[in-house]
Amino acid sequence: MIFLRAYKLTTFRSSLCSRTPSPRSLNYINYPTKVVFRSCKLIPTMLLATLLNQKNFTRLEYLAAGSICVGLILYSFSDSQESAKWSPFGILLVILSICADSALPNTQESLFRMGATRSEVTYYTNVLVLASMTVTVMGSGDLMGVVRFVGERPGVIPYLGLYIGVSYLAITTHMNSIRVFSAVPTVLLGTARKAMTIVVSFLVFPKPVGVGHAVGTIAVLGGLTISGIGKARKKGSGIGMVKRGRGTSGGG
Repeated sequence: MIFLRAYKLTTFRSSLCSRTPSPRSLNYINYPTKVVFRSCKLIPTMLLATLLNQKNFTRLEYLAAGSICVGLILYSFSDSQESAKWSPFGILLVILSICADSALPNTQESLFRMGATRSEVTYYTNVLVLASMTVTVMGSGDLMGVVRFVGERPGVIPYLGLYIGVSYLAITTHMNSIRVFSAVPTVLLGTARKAMTIVVSFLVFPKPVGVGHAVGTIAVLGGLTISGIGKARKKGSGIGMVKRGRGTSGGG
């Protein structure tokens, strides 16, 4: 019971530390720089999965993760037309956000293993964080700025409602993915989603395609392919061990 409570508090803190510094960092660095750093979240998530949940990953899986991260970085650099702003404090905020964001799915997975329900995990991950961030933005005056913005542009209200609905579906799917497939595959799926978002942006908002986009595509697809091959090998190895076990028990 004590461990369960400790993991709930750790999940809350990880979620809060993941969401608070990330938008603040945009006051010191530009958006592409933030995306470049956050594209590397998959690797620290795998490292923390080894430490917290005793997961073992092969060199092939780390190679796949590295390839995907490099591909997204190339995309981000190629898709940006503005010069990168490098503020040490902004970079520190992004790194803090990445560390917390890497710990979050692993603590959520631990909670599910301890018997926590999806509602409990959602409460500590989203509801408490929403309350805390509401108090924060009220203190900074940002909340009143949002209210004024919506009051001057009531046409954005349907889009906000749509965003809230989609966010709820995304959170529900994310939680179920962690519960069923564990933390790292869920983060891998989220990383692939970033690549898909970029592809859709090219389809909806046509723009010039450079060498970086092509190389980035190859790196991301190559990483996903390597990851798929690694999982297929693991699955085949597991099936082979089960068959050998059955054969041995049958022969005895």
